[in-house]
Amino acid sequence: MSQSLGNSNMHIVFSTKNREPLISAELESTLHAYICGICKFLKSPVHVINGMPDHVHILLEHHRTISLSDLVGKIKSNSSRWVKGHEYGDLNFSWQKGFGYFAVSRQQFEVVRKYILGQKEHHKKIGFQDEMRSAYAMSEITFDERYLWD
Repeated sequence: MSQSLGNSNMHIVFSTKNREPLISAELESTLHAYICGICKFLKSPVHVINGMPDHVHILLEHHRTISLSDLVGKIKSNSSRWVKGHEYGDLNFSWQKGFGYFAVSRQQFEVVRKYILGQKEHHKKIGFQDEMRSAYAMSEITFDERYLWD
C-alpha cells in the first residue's frame, strides 16, 4: 500500500487542576470553540465537545500524523494560555497533568456522542471522579488511585 490510511475516533477527557470549577458558563462556549480550532489545525476535527465547570469531554477524529499525547498536550497548553488571557478566564487556570482516552468504534459513535452532549444532566447524578472510575472499569483500564487525580 502506497499510503497510510485509517480512522481513529477518540473520546478524550481531562479536568482542570484539582478539579477546580474554573470553566464558567460565560467562558464555556468560547473555550470549546477554541479547542475545536486547535484540533482542526492539527487535522483532528472535533465531532462533539462538552463538559462541566471542572472538566471537558472531546470526541474527535485522531489524525495519524500526531501522537495522542502530543495532541492533548497542544490542546491543553494552548487553551490554558488562552483562558488566562480571556475576559472571563482565571489567571490561575490550568489543566490536570493527565487525561483519559477511549477508542470509539463506529458502532458506539452515536452512543458516545449523546453521552457527551448529555453531560450537564449526567452530572446531576454522578461526580467527575466516579464517572472516570466507571469509564476505566468499563474499558478494563487498570489505574492507581494515587496517581489518578492531580
